[in-house]
Amino acid sequence: MVLRAYPLGEADRILSLLTEENGVVRAVAKGVRKPSSRFGSRLQPLNHVHVVMYAGRSLATISAVDSVRLYGSLIAGDYVRWSAGHVLADAAIFGVPGYGTNSFLAYF
Repeated sequence: MVLRAYPLGEADRILSLLTEENGVVRAVAKGVRKPSSRFGSRLQPLNHVHVVMYAGRSLATISAVDSVRLYGSLIAGDYVRWSAGHVLADAAIFGVPGYGTNSFLAYF
């Protein structure tokens, strides 16, 4: 699940992802902010996705994304749901082991 997204440069984005096996993982999605991006809209916060990523020096790099469930249309018009989703995402970031260190990279 995508918890947070931060812009990086002109076309890239850093994502905080909640994974079953590795807790919170920070990864970079290259070119995701370009209009011609293959998976830009799937990597929005609160979307449930399957990602393929490989280890880099300090961040993992996302190479493929598959949508499981996209929640954007369900919560976009309801501020209470949107706020509750982001509060829970923030709680997951700080409450799950792996925050502060990229535990995904420890396996490579």
